[in-house]
Amino acid sequence: MLRVGFRRLTSSAVPPAEASSGSLPAGSRLPRRKRAAAAHLLYDLCFLGFVLVGSPYFLFRIATSRRFRKGLPQRLGFVPVRPRKGGRVWIHGVSVGEVKAAQPLVAALAGRRPELEVALSSTTPTGYSLLERLLPEHLRFFYPLDLPFVPGRVIDRVEPCGIVLMELEIWPNFLRAASRRGVPVAVVNGRISERSWRGYTRAWRLLPELERIEVYCVQNRRYAERFLDLGVPASRVFVTGNMKFDNLGPSRDAPPDEELRALLRIGPGERVVVGGSTHAGEERTLLRAARGTEEKLRVPLRLLLAPRHPDRVGSVLDDLAAEGGKAVLLSDLRRGRGTLAAGTAVVVDTIGELERIYTLASAVFVGGSLVPHGGHNVLEPVSLGKPTLFGPHTFNFEDEVNLLLEGEGARRVADEADLQGALARLLEDPEGARAMGERGVRALASQRGATERTLGVLERFLLHPSRVAARGASG
Repeated sequence: MLRVGFRRLTSSAVPPAEASSGSLPAGSRLPRRKRAAAAHLLYDLCFLGFVLVGSPYFLFRIATSRRFRKGLPQRLGFVPVRPRKGGRVWIHGVSVGEVKAAQPLVAALAGRRPELEVALSSTTPTGYSLLERLLPEHLRFFYPLDLPFVPGRVIDRVEPCGIVLMELEIWPNFLRAASRRGVPVAVVNGRISERSWRGYTRAWRLLPELERIEVYCVQNRRYAERFLDLGVPASRVFVTGNMKFDNLGPSRDAPPDEELRALLRIGPGERVVVGGSTHAGEERTLLRAARGTEEKLRVPLRLLLAPRHPDRVGSVLDDLAAEGGKAVLLSDLRRGRGTLAAGTAVVVDTIGELERIYTLASAVFVGGSLVPHGGHNVLEPVSLGKPTLFGPHTFNFEDEVNLLLEGEGARRVADEADLQGALARLLEDPEGARAMGERGVRALASQRGATERTLGVLERFLLHPSRVAARGASG
C-alpha cells in the first residue's frame, strides 16, 4: 500500500484543519448549510430547466430511437428489482472504459467476498451493452437521471450496502440520497483532470458533494494532491493505482481472429492498419496516410476504421468518398451485401468488436488524438502487442501515454505527415514493430496490482463484515 509514503509527501500541502473544516471565505453572509441548500435548489431548477428546454429533442429521440427508449424507464428510477440474500455492492461505470476497468474488481469481489452480490450500472448505451456482454449474471441497469427523488428511488430498489463509483462521478442529488440513507460511497480508480479540478475549486464550497464520499482510491499522487487541495481529508485518500492495467492480460501472443480475417479477405502478405475510436476528420487523415504508405512501400494494405460513435458511419462513408476512397460497412459484409475490391476500407459499425479488430492489425492508430478531444484507450491495442500510434491530444489519458512513451512502447505523431512516416517505418520493419509491441506489454505489466490494493481499502471502509451486517439488518 502506498499510504505512508503518500501522506509524508502531501501532509504539508493541505493543513488538516483547512482540509476538514469547510470554512467559508471571509465576508460570507450565509452559514454553510444554508448556502448549500440554496445551491442545491438552484441546481435542481437548472436541471429541470434543461430537461424542459430539451424536451422536443428528447421526445424526438424517444419516438425514433429504440436504444434511447430502452434505457429511459430505468433512468427515471424504474430499475429491475431482485431480492437480495445478503449484502449488495453497487458499482457504477459511466461508459465502456469504466465498465472494463470494473471487471477485475467484480472478479476480485467474487473471489474474496462471495457472500456479497454485485449490482452494476452505466450511463451510456455502449457501456450498458458491454455490461450485458461481459457481466450478464449480475443485476444491471442504466444510471438514474439526477432529478429530485429519482436517485433515492433507485437506491431504495437496489438496496446496496455500499456504492462504488469508477473514476469520479459527482451528481448532487444522487450523493445526497445515498447520504440520507446511510449508504457509504467510495470513488475507486479515481482521477480528476486539471479542468475538473479547477471547476471544483470554484464550486465545492457551494455544493459540498466531495464530503459525502467516504473514501477515495486514486490512480496516482497527482490526482491525490488535487483532491486534498479541494478539502478532502488526507485520511480518506489512498493511492492504489489504475485498475485498467489489471484488466489487460499478457496477451501479446493473441492470435488474429480467423473469422474476421476470412470475412475481410486479408491475404498472407497484406498489411492491416486499424484506426480505433476515430473522430470526425481523422478517418480522412488515416485514408490519406494509408494510401501514401501503400504507394511508398508497394505492398497491399487494408484500412479498418472503427469510429468512436457508430452513429457516425454515414458521415464517415461520405468523408471517405470525398477523398476518392472506397469503403464498405462490416455489417454489410456479414450480410453478404458488400464487396471488397482492392483498396477498399472497412468501416466497423458494430459495438464490442474493437479488440477482435485489433488482433488483425500490423499497426494501430488510436483516435480522438489528432483532434483536440483528449484521446481514447491506448492500453487495449498495446496489451495485444500491437505497435500503437496516437496524436498530440491525449490529455484524457496522460498517465497511460506517458508510461508507454517512457518505455518506448508506443509513439506519438504530430500530424498527418508524421503519421504517414511512422506507419511506413512500422510496416517496412516488422521486427522493429514487434519489438515496440513487446516493450508496450512490459510497460503495462509493471503497473498491475491496483485491484488488490483497492479491494483492501474498500474492505476497511465500505465492506468490513461488521458494517455490511449492520446495514443489512437495517435494510
